[in-house]
Amino acid sequence: TSSRKAPESISIGDIKVTPFFNCHSIYDSHMFLIEADGKRIWHMGDYREHGYMGKGLIPTLKKYATDIDVLITEGTMLNREDKCIHEHVVSYKMQNVMKAFKYVFVLASATDIERLAAIKQASIDAAKPLCIWSLFMKKTMAYYTEREAKASKGLFSFEPLFYNDRLLKKLKQTGMTMVVGTSQMENVKGLLDKLPQEETLLIYSSWDGYYKDSEQVKVNPKYKEFRDMFHNVVDIHTSGHADRLTIKKVIETVKPKDVICIHKEADARL
Repeated sequence: TSSRKAPESISIGDIKVTPFFNCHSIYDSHMFLIEADGKRIWHMGDYREHGYMGKGLIPTLKKYATDIDVLITEGTMLNREDKCIHEHVVSYKMQNVMKAFKYVFVLASATDIERLAAIKQASIDAAKPLCIWSLFMKKTMAYYTEREAKASKGLFSFEPLFYNDRLLKKLKQTGMTMVVGTSQMENVKGLLDKLPQEETLLIYSSWDGYYKDSEQVKVNPKYKEFRDMFHNVVDIHTSGHADRLTIKKVIETVKPKDVICIHKEADARL
């Protein structure tokens, strides 16, 4: 989706590092070619192929990841057999449930440009105004719009309404989609008291381990608490990480002499 400039190398002493754009659930992710001591190491970083910007992954590797001695790949999803759904399927599923409820809240990350685009697109298709209530999200959306709107033909262009109580009268007529983070919990709680619960839905668009895994809940209870405020909840999400098929495809494309797998469960095998 983006017409990106040719990568520029950075040299530190006799180590040369070249960053290449990568599709991940956090904006502006990169993979690296590291050249030193006559060796070429390719570090994938976090990556996936099933995002809007994922289609550049294999072509980039074919062009630049040549003659690689060591490939370092993440293996977050190695133990999971399931294939990840594409970000535009996420958008389609959201659009369908958005049509069934008048007031839709979506719990999603402000740093995930692709998920925000999926939500925005679903809101347009469901004819709901897009609202936000976080200053941080306002800033990230403005930043994405400035940097990516043109290259993405408008996909990453955002013009949300910033919520305040004066807007409520209008939104009671139109309905709404509001993108929120767990830090807006108190605000959202107050607003929920003013809305009919049978017409209100939470689309939980984050990793389900945050509320299903007791260890995770202990460390950060906010995701579960946020979910529990709603009577109607649906999970619609896709991973920011490569599934097994993509990891396999990456290794077969690069054909390195060695592979090191990081970010994986202890018993996961390549």
